[in-house]
Amino acid sequence: MRTTPGQRGYGSAPYGGASPSIRLAKSRMLLQAVVNIPAPRIPLSPRHAQMRTLLEQLLPLPTAARTLRRASREEKEWLEREEDEVEVLADELAQTKALANDRLRAMDALHAEFDGLQTRPPPDDQNMEVISEELHRQADYLRQLEMANTKIKAELARNGNVDVLREEKRTLERRVRSMKELRRRIFHSEEGSAYDGPAQIAKDNSDDTAAGSWILFLALNGVADVSGHHRADNHSTATDSDTTEDQDVTTAGEATTAISIFVLLPPTDSHPSDAPSEEIARQCMKAKVRALARHYQRFEQLPVEKRGGLRASRSLLCDETVRTAARDWLMAQKTPLSERTARRWLVKLGFRRTVFRKGVYVDGHERPDVVKYRDEEFLPTMAKYERRMTQYELRDGVLVAVPPTLAPGEKEIIAQFHDESSFHANEYMSSAWLTHGQQKLQKKTRGRLIHVSDFVNEATGRLVVRNDAGEVIEDARKVIYPGSKGDPWWEVEQLLVQVKAAIKIFEKAHPNCQALFVFDNSSSHAALGSDALHAFEMNMSNGGKQRFQKDTIIPDSDSVPAVHMRGKPQKMKTDDGLQKGLKQVLEERGFNVTGMRAKCKPVCPFENTNCCMARLLSHQEDFANQVSMLEQIITEAGHLCIFLPKFHCELNPIEMYWGWCKHRYREIEKNSFAEAKAAAFKCLDGCPTEVIRKFVNRSWRFMDAYRKGLTGDAATWAVKNQKGHRRVSQRAMMNIESVLNH
Repeated sequence: MRTTPGQRGYGSAPYGGASPSIRLAKSRMLLQAVVNIPAPRIPLSPRHAQMRTLLEQLLPLPTAARTLRRASREEKEWLEREEDEVEVLADELAQTKALANDRLRAMDALHAEFDGLQTRPPPDDQNMEVISEELHRQADYLRQLEMANTKIKAELARNGNVDVLREEKRTLERRVRSMKELRRRIFHSEEGSAYDGPAQIAKDNSDDTAAGSWILFLALNGVADVSGHHRADNHSTATDSDTTEDQDVTTAGEATTAISIFVLLPPTDSHPSDAPSEEIARQCMKAKVRALARHYQRFEQLPVEKRGGLRASRSLLCDETVRTAARDWLMAQKTPLSERTARRWLVKLGFRRTVFRKGVYVDGHERPDVVKYRDEEFLPTMAKYERRMTQYELRDGVLVAVPPTLAPGEKEIIAQFHDESSFHANEYMSSAWLTHGQQKLQKKTRGRLIHVSDFVNEATGRLVVRNDAGEVIEDARKVIYPGSKGDPWWEVEQLLVQVKAAIKIFEKAHPNCQALFVFDNSSSHAALGSDALHAFEMNMSNGGKQRFQKDTIIPDSDSVPAVHMRGKPQKMKTDDGLQKGLKQVLEERGFNVTGMRAKCKPVCPFENTNCCMARLLSHQEDFANQVSMLEQIITEAGHLCIFLPKFHCELNPIEMYWGWCKHRYREIEKNSFAEAKAAAFKCLDGCPTEVIRKFVNRSWRFMDAYRKGLTGDAATWAVKNQKGHRRVSQRAMMNIESVLNH
């Protein structure tokens, strides 16, 4: 097929329309074709033969070049990794050398002190024998340190694991500190006219008690092993050994260490001469607690317990026959076991508390915008309102109401915490005791829904009106049963109706008081009215298909160029009754929008304020700071409204109220939807007012902890430590500082 001059095979030029990669490929094909041309019968000239040879040599060059580039890149990456590893190992080697030098200096000092002790006249044969034995143990321990240092150097030479070296270095440091403390204790006891040592401790006590004190002291410092001593005393802990079976292995190990310490200690009221042993044990326990606190602060977990093992963990319950017989015997008991004993036996029999998990929760608790709103707006506002509230403080185990001191014209504020929750008809406990491999058969659906919207407060527990007999005659709670055949789903219109009714109920239940309605920061609670100002729903010109928006007042700030228009009202309709467009509204405020587009498509650039007319108008204060319908209804009624920070459910006590109700609701057997509704109302009405006040105080404690700079686990620990109170005390703050600073 012939082509016209304007219709070339690959575009308007010989490869003109193709990309560079296509042109390169075709060039290679042409070159290959030239090389593969069969040799003609007529011999080629020397020039043509030379060209053919050059072409054959050029073909493999691109592939070789790519191979060389790839190899050089890999070599470069390998060299960079090796340089990083060499730097890390060099740092570790320098630290280890410094540590080894310190150990050698300490060993030389101990040898010098040992030589000095040998030159001194022995005050007592018995005491000198103990000292010699102890110093021999110190020498053995120092030899172990030298072996450990040699092992570290060998590990560095073999380019070993850096984490293992660090752990061994920390172990050596701990042991050296223990040796220094031991040496200081020995020479401190030597002061005076004569060295008494353990003989002085045993003056008014039995030899067994004095030996036990020394064994305890040496064991805590890593010198002696207490496993072969005081077997007669260790039987006293056997009855308590099973009390920690259901706890963490680390916790069990620490508890066993503490029990062993106090078994070896002499009685506290035996004789004043026992004071040194008690002081030694007390100091060692303090050091142990500080070490655990530092380890938890660094690694966010307790150290792994390495004692025990397979032989120590053997039990008759490992036999299936014994385990089955024990289970049958426990089930046949008529007298119920205590909850602690039952939990212990469940663990021994192979059961584990299994939680039925579903879904993932993404936390934004410490997001910068959330923290800014919490610290700069919410907490200062709540502190201002709290001054006018009745506070319930814990005194002698009872919450006592402390009325506020009000200025003339002020009203008492009662906070009303709002939230919504749902109960499912087939909702049961989220965990159960199951054997290994066992699975509980659950229903496919959670059943019909019971949606509850309610308020709680400190004064009456829930927002209700009661008669003289204490019966509820008006309730602010709203319950619906949404679904395909039930009520409509919960919307902001239903919430507005509930809030209007709640305001009337509050004014009846608490006359001469002002309500502070506290809502979570959801999009439905911040919904605006149908005539709200929305720049992106406006056209560029007047009229057209755009909704009518309410009139506004131009902000009295520098954001408005027209100085004479600041603080004056602005109508959003023209004289003809048309809705104004973006251009006229901005020009009335003094903006020059000539050549500016109405809206960006598809969206405006990030962090831009004047890319288009809609974005420019939306950043005006009257458009950006509009009051939601919910807040407008409450403020017009003369009450207060505030929104919680996002992701801060701990600041809303009604969340704890839902947990209290649902925990009991899930324990009730429900065979029909009517029974589910009855169970839900029974749990919702059954929470005592005293419990709700404790929930409210817990939320106030969290607010006080955040004001004092605590966050995360530190705030949770402080709130839990001050259970029942309204604020985090200075004592709790000092405890946190003491743990973090040691």
